Amino acid sequence: QVNNSTEFRDIFCSPAGKDLILADYSGMELRIVANIAKEETMLEAFRNSEDLHTKTASILFKKDYDYMVEVLKDSDHIDYKEYKALRNKAKSINFLITYGGGAKALSEGAGISKEEAKALIESYKQDVYPGLGAYIQAQNNSTTVYSALGRMINSEEVVSFGKYTSIKNDEKFSWKADKYRQRSHGLFSMGQYTNPVNFPIQSTGSDIVKLAL
Repeated sequence: QVNNSTEFRDIFCSPAGKDLILADYSGMELRIVANIAKEETMLEAFRNSEDLHTKTASILFKKDYDYMVEVLKDSDHIDYKEYKALRNKAKSINFLITYGGGAKALSEGAGISKEEAKALIESYKQDVYPGLGAYIQAQNNSTTVYSALGRMINSEEVVSFGKYTSIKNDEKFSWKADKYRQRSHGLFSMGQYTNPVNFPIQSTGSDIVKLAL
């Protein structure tokens, strides 16, 4: 993985008299999952142009949203460090859910105990965004899932072998192949891409970008 350094970014430059514009979709995966799951609280936050991570933190940790917003604007505020930490935890959970992660991943990413991580995830799914919690449960009980534009994957046709995941009945595939050949013969580098919760979100995001291009 390339180091996320400005030295590498500086490689890309625009011709004289031109500007190089970097653009992406703000919170695309979270907007997608809000629509797919029909999670009204999350949808309302987007409609009102609220900061979703702050909104999530305010509900999850029972804080006043407007007060949190004001505190996070002022790094010298007495509550800034506490509220910043709470927002970071909420942000970790928001993205964790879209990528199909669990308590272990949250524990490691947020620097909290596995027990606290598990409790936060349960509260997130039951109290903060119950519509999303219901969607996750339904997806985990499904073997065939679809993107918004109809791309499909059947989890029964996917077999995981440690780091790599292969499609059944791929006669061309050889486990002795190098990584390049492995990826070129129907492999996913991580099993999470076939997760029934993650697949519709990531695939729909990919569909949107392809249509835009």
